[in-house]
Amino acid sequence: PKFALAALIIALSFSLWNNILISESGATGKILSLELGYYIWLISIVTLTIGTHFYFKKYKEVNLLIK
Repeated sequence: PKFALAALIIALSFSLWNNILISESGATGKILSLELGYYIWLISIVTLTIGTHFYFKKYKEVNLLIK
């Protein structure tokens, strides 16, 4: 869950950036707008974060029942 939360924070931070690396040579490009692809990507990471939280919560409950 900690890695999923870190991924979410990093993904959210992209909305604050003005430029992004666009090639291996170090060239950068200006971010003109955040469009549908960014928001779909962000929603997928939110889903991952929520899903792993509930998975490990359920996994912890199952382990407590077994012991």
